[in-house]
Parts: sequence; C-alpha cells; structure tokens
Amino acid sequence: MLPYYESAIGKFVNKVINILYPLLITFIVLLFAIRSLGYALLTYTLIVTLIKSVIVSIIAYVIYRFLLRRLLLSQERKIKQRKLLDAEEFEYEKRSVNVRFMICKSLLDYGILIITVIIIFGMWNDTFRDVVSSPAAPELFRNVYEKVLYVFISIKNGLTYKFVLAEGRYTTPFKMLIGILVLVVAFICTRYLRNVLRTKVYEKARLEKGARHAISSGITYFIIGIAAIIGLNIAGIPLRSLAIFAGAFGIGLGFGMQNIINNLVSGIIIFFEKPIKVGDVITIDKDIAGKVEKISIRSTVVNTFDRKTVVVPNSRFLESNVVNWVHGGDMLLRSKIEVGVAYGSDTELVKDCLFKVVNSHPDVEKEPEPIVRFSEFGNSSLNFELYFWAHIFKRWMAISDLNFAIDKVFRENKIEIPFPQRDLHIRSEKPIDAKFKTFIDKDSDVDLENPQIDE
Repeated sequence: MLPYYESAIGKFVNKVINILYPLLITFIVLLFAIRSLGYALLTYTLIVTLIKSVIVSIIAYVIYRFLLRRLLLSQERKIKQRKLLDAEEFEYEKRSVNVRFMICKSLLDYGILIITVIIIFGMWNDTFRDVVSSPAAPELFRNVYEKVLYVFISIKNGLTYKFVLAEGRYTTPFKMLIGILVLVVAFICTRYLRNVLRTKVYEKARLEKGARHAISSGITYFIIGIAAIIGLNIAGIPLRSLAIFAGAFGIGLGFGMQNIINNLVSGIIIFFEKPIKVGDVITIDKDIAGKVEKISIRSTVVNTFDRKTVVVPNSRFLESNVVNWVHGGDMLLRSKIEVGVAYGSDTELVKDCLFKVVNSHPDVEKEPEPIVRFSEFGNSSLNFELYFWAHIFKRWMAISDLNFAIDKVFRENKIEIPFPQRDLHIRSEKPIDAKFKTFIDKDSDVDLENPQIDE
C-alpha cells in the first residue's frame, strides 16, 4: 500500500507483507478458534484492533499519496521555472531538483512507514496488555504474551546495558547505535552537499577540477570529523581517554608519514596559490613535460606529450623549478630561430626572405607580428634572429617547417649559410732562405754556392 514496489523501501515492505500474510491467515483462524471456545469479548476486542490497524494504514496511505502528489507538483513547477536557462545550466538545475526530490521522497517513505508501524504496534500492545490483565483471559494467551513481552524486555535490557568507562562515564549499545546513525547521516549529508556544490557553486564560480576536488574533500573530511566527535560524545566514550592513544599515534604518524603530510600541505598551498591548474602545460626540471590532467590533495597527474601518465607528488612542485607555459591562460608562445649568412650577403634581402617565410606559414600568428633581428657580427657569419608567436601545441612543428622553408628560400636567392672557418696568416720579417744564409755566415765558412760537409 505504501511505497512503490520496485523501490528499495517498496521491496522491504513487500517482504514484510509476505512474512505477515501467513500470520494474518493464522490470526483469522485464531479468531474463529477463540470465538468457538466462548471468548466472545476477546474476539470482539481483537477484531476492533484489527479494524483500527486497517483504518490507520488507509489514513497513512492517503496522507502519503497526498504529500507525494504535492512533492511531484513542486518538482514539475521548479523544472518549468528553470527551462528559461541555458541548456547546460538547465541540466544542472534539473539534476539538483531531482536530487532534492529523491531525498524528500525517501524521507516521506520512511517517515510515514515508521510512524504507521509505531502507531499500530502501540495499539496492539495496549490491546494485549488489557486482555492479559483481565482475569477471564485464556491461560495460553497470557503465557504467549508474557513470553513475547519477555523477549522485548530482554532486547531493551541488552540495548540499555551499561558499560562503565573511565571518569565515571558509561555507554550502552543503544548509544553506540545512535552514534553510528549520526555517522551514517553525516555521510548522506556530505553526498547531498557535494551535489549541491557541483550544481550551485562550482559551475557558477567556474572553478577548475582540482579546486573542486580539494573543496569537496575538505568539506567531507570536516563534516565526517565533526560527526565522529558528536557520535563519540553521544555514545558516551570520553574523548580524553583517547588523548594518550592519539598522541602516540601522532608521533608515529609524524615519523612514518612525513612525505605524505608534506605532499598534503603542498597540495593545500597549490590550491590557494594556484601556480598550476588543470589543463596547464608544464615542465618540471626539464625531465617531465606535459599537460596537467588532475590535481588531488596528495599528488598531481601529468600526461606527457608521448602519452605517458606521470603521478607527481605535490611537494615536487614547491621544491623544483617548474615552468608553466600557459600560467596566464594564453596558449601562445614566442619562439626563436637563429640563422647565419655569409659576410657580404645582402642583409635587406635576408630580412625580406625571413619575413616572407614566416608570414606564409599558417600556424604563425599575425598578432603579435613576427620580428627579424640582426643580432651580431659573428666569427664566421652575420647572425639573424627570427621571432614569431604560435600555439603551444603547434610551435614545435612550425619551427621545423620554417627551417625547411628558410633553407629553400636562401638557396633560391643564392644566400650562403656558412660553416665555421678560420684563415691562418703567417707573418715573417725576412724569407726563410735569407735567415738560413745569415745563420751559416755567422757560424761556419761553408760555401753556399758549393757546400761541402766534412765527416
């Protein structure tokens, strides 16, 4: 009668009905047996209680259908009001409305069911207590009621059994169950809050994925931590008794998890300072270069240009030299090509050829304009520098294409690209043979025209 049978609560109710159905048949047979034994008043009392239970169930069903219809109308009205938004915003708003509807419907399902069961159980308990207190009640009936009552009393005593703790405090299984229930409610609230943040805050604030994950994780840990403290307090467990354990655990945690804590703190610093964000192209110490795919609280995932996924600890971004090629949000980078020409070349022609090549390339941006700079008189060449702007993912091949084109246009215009060379000049005051003559005239009497050498 209550929830939709394919839902979780509906399946639960269906199982309960399947269990109660034979009990209902047994109860009807029992009524005939009680009536046949002459207990007319008892039969009348049980039938009246059964009719009251059916009336309560029907009233609960009517109230449930009425509230569910109002909830459906409210959902439809809110969705119609948001149809004027953009398609993307409408999908997020529709998802948010549906999430709220499912939560309200679940509360309605469980609330109506629990209230109805409590009311019906209270009526039957009052009936059985009144019947058993009557001297004319059957002995078997009294014994069964006392056994059932004993079971419920035993359950109650078990749930309320006191476990004495330090500082004169105590806890019970019932308090522990309430503490666990608080944690369960906290988990449900964090899930709903994440959906609200995703649909209401993140999209409007246009936060990147790393910031969204960091905020969601921080809020989740905060709520769960507060719920754990509240749950322990409700359960009656003194938090002071955990101080020694927490201190010892903290010391061990500090020594054993230095790197993890360092990475966690680095992740928080990255979140607030934002030196990198998802989608940035970075280089770390010239050995890792790629695109940032994900920033978590402990590590960052970088997808390199050769499609390797590298998980980098967050502390490395604070300890190493990191080059962020698109930190300002601009994907354009300036590139430089150096080229040398031989001495005696027409420098204006060289300049015109370089401009012709760079302006004809489709991947070179026209704004800012390319620049040709005569940098210096080199040892073997006149050195020129060509500066141009290109997209970060296209500049690599653009440099190669421009090098091919520069070589071709220089050959067409007979502009020589020299290789390093040196000219060696030997200086002497007199010729070598003159020096040799002088040396012989001074040291010996050798005839230079007919030299003879004695042994």
